[in-house]
Amino acid sequence: MAVAFTDDEAQLYDRQIRLWGLDAQKRMRSARVLLAGLTGLGVEVAKNIVLAGIKSITLLDGAVTTDADLTAQFYLGVESLGLNVSHSPKTRRQKRLLVHNAFMVAVVVDEENLESKQDSFFSQFDIVCLVGAPLNTMISVNDACRKYCVKFIAGSVYGLSGFLFQDLLEHDYVEDVVRAPGEPPQVGKHETAQQALDAANETTASQFHSSFTPLSAALSVAWSDAIAAKRIKPAPKLWFALLALWQTQRQNIELQATSDLLASAGIPSSVLPLDYLSAFFQSIGPEMSPVSAIVGGVYAQEVLKAVSGKDAPLNNVFLFDGTDGAGYATRVSL
Repeated sequence: MAVAFTDDEAQLYDRQIRLWGLDAQKRMRSARVLLAGLTGLGVEVAKNIVLAGIKSITLLDGAVTTDADLTAQFYLGVESLGLNVSHSPKTRRQKRLLVHNAFMVAVVVDEENLESKQDSFFSQFDIVCLVGAPLNTMISVNDACRKYCVKFIAGSVYGLSGFLFQDLLEHDYVEDVVRAPGEPPQVGKHETAQQALDAANETTASQFHSSFTPLSAALSVAWSDAIAAKRIKPAPKLWFALLALWQTQRQNIELQATSDLLASAGIPSSVLPLDYLSAFFQSIGPEMSPVSAIVGGVYAQEVLKAVSGKDAPLNNVFLFDGTDGAGYATRVSL
C-alpha cells in the first residue's frame, strides 16, 4: 500500500516527484528490498536506492572481508579484513547508508548466507536483488521469487565487465508518451496558436505491460548458427562469454577458452570467437570501482523502475563490456 507523504518528505523528494510523479514516489516509499551480496556493485546499488527513498532495505551477506573486497567496496577499510562483510562495522555502515536519506530508510543487516534461506524468506520483500551469486543460486532464488510473486534482479561484475538479469514477472508500468513529431497541432481546437503549440508538446501517461522470462528459461535457449542472431538482438559477445563462464562453474574446470568448452556450452564459434573469450577470462578479477559504479547505476535504476511502476524496464539483460566501454540492453528468451 502506498504511504502518505509529509510536507518535509514532499520537499526532500521534490525533484523526483517532478520527474516521475507523486504516485510513483509513494510506491517507491513503500518498497521493501532485499539486497544479497555487499560487493562493490552491491553497495553502489544500496546507496542509490536508499537515496531515492524506499521503505526498507535488508543487507544480506555472510562472507568475510578479504583484500579483494577493498578494491571497490567503499564502505570497507583495512580494519574490516577478516570480519563479516555485512557486519564490518555494522553500525558504521548503517549510519553511512542512513545519512544518504534524512527520513531514515530502515536498514536491516543479516549475516547469514543466502544459500541458507528457505524459499518463504523471500516472500516478505517486493523485490529481491542478488549480487555476485553463483549461477545455481541465481536460478534457485529466481524460482523461489516466482513462487511468491516477488520481482527478481541479479548481477555481477567480473573485472572489466558486468551484467544484470531481471525477471519482473508480469509487470505493469506507466510511461509518458509525447505527441509524435510528425503530428501537427490542430489550431482549430485551441484558442490561440501558442496554445496549439503547447498542446503539441504535451505528454500523456500511458499504461503498458511487459512479460518476463525466468533465468532458467533464458539459459535453456538452444543456440545454433541459424537461430542465434534471431533469439538475441543485439547479440553482444559478452553474453555468450558469460554462458561459457557459467559452464566452467557447472563443470568445475579451469578458465580456458577452448572449442570443447564452446561445444559443451552449446555456443556456436560464429557468435563467440575464442580470442574474445580468452581475453574475457583473462580480465576476470577483483571488482573495479568504475565498472561497479556503471553497472550499479543501471542496476539501481532498474530496481527503482520496478518498484515505482514508472517507465519501461530493461527486458531482460544489461551487459557492460569494459573492453570497448559499451553497454548493451538486450532480451534473451525462448
